[in-house]
Amino acid sequence: MDPLLETIELAAVCDPWYAAIYRYAKYSDERLASEDTGNLNILCACGLPNAEDLGDCFAKFDQWTLRVQEFTEQNAYKFHKNPAYYEHSFAKYQMMAIATEIHHNQGISYYWPADQGDYDGTDSRNLFIHGILTKHGGTCCNMPVLQLAIGRRLGYPLYLRKAHRHYYARWDEPGGESFNIECTTGFAAPADEFYRQGRMECPDEEVEKGCYLRNLTPREELAQFLLERHNCLKDHMRLEEAHQALYFAHQLFPQNGIISDQLRFYIPYLSHVLKDAKAKQGIRDYDLSQVDLEKIRLPEPKGDWNDVLLRDASDNIQRIVRNRGKRAALNDKTERMLAIVNGRPHDHLFASLGRFDPIPIANNRKEQSNAEPHSRKIPRRRRPK
Repeated sequence: MDPLLETIELAAVCDPWYAAIYRYAKYSDERLASEDTGNLNILCACGLPNAEDLGDCFAKFDQWTLRVQEFTEQNAYKFHKNPAYYEHSFAKYQMMAIATEIHHNQGISYYWPADQGDYDGTDSRNLFIHGILTKHGGTCCNMPVLQLAIGRRLGYPLYLRKAHRHYYARWDEPGGESFNIECTTGFAAPADEFYRQGRMECPDEEVEKGCYLRNLTPREELAQFLLERHNCLKDHMRLEEAHQALYFAHQLFPQNGIISDQLRFYIPYLSHVLKDAKAKQGIRDYDLSQVDLEKIRLPEPKGDWNDVLLRDASDNIQRIVRNRGKRAALNDKTERMLAIVNGRPHDHLFASLGRFDPIPIANNRKEQSNAEPHSRKIPRRRRPK
């Protein structure tokens, strides 16, 4: 038996988290579709740094869903009063209602420091929806998941999509409307071409494999959540746990080349290099995070593939060193000030989409009572299992 698989199966017996993921990884798409997307996302964050206590997040997720449902129903008369504002699409009104509740009523904005400099996966709040639910802020990694999860509870036909270094959602109703949903700006519905340019441009070979710019299946969504867990653990040098999360992701999404290459080659090699450095630096503790990364000297490349491994390992080690220095220089107060001062981040990237205009909050009860009732009934929220 594969030693990694043997370790995972043993952990599944002893650890409730591994037992749950081990079970979900065996589910079919149909079976996994019945599970609550938001709860699965929070589950994948359990035990990560800044995700030690997530008990309140499940209740808050329920509360936000209920508020979105009430807000959507109470303001539906505005769609009938001025349907042109919503491009004659009740579906777009519904998604705008979700965005208004999250961005305007809950006061959530994009967490700008997370988008500065090198990629930094050490803070799980930037990767999973508990970062929004705890008012830390949102990113392109967790904002689409939260809006999608709330919409699915309300019965909306929503799907998660992936571009290069970016997530977005899609409304895809059989025989009905279909449009993309850019969640980081509040609400926008850009064409597919928008996600083929700039830093989101996808490699052609990955698009051909079906890894980008399409609706992800429930198993593939869970694989992406586990990939983000792996990114966080890897940046904390918890490589054995990162390897295990990647193993589950590969079981769920085997055709994803990024996941398979990381699992088969990169993580084992990086782990070997760091363990060797730990031994040379006289560190006995198993925690690789104590390794002085600046003192690491990678061996000479042998062959083309080893050269690729060495370059990737070297780049990631240098990135992690730079990020440690950046975090030391930016305390939490400074980061909060950056988020407020920059106001609406991603303007440089999403300038063509225009500003997000939230749905005005109704203050006139008489105006609501005299309004035409909305034609599409909002389905009642399903309780998460």
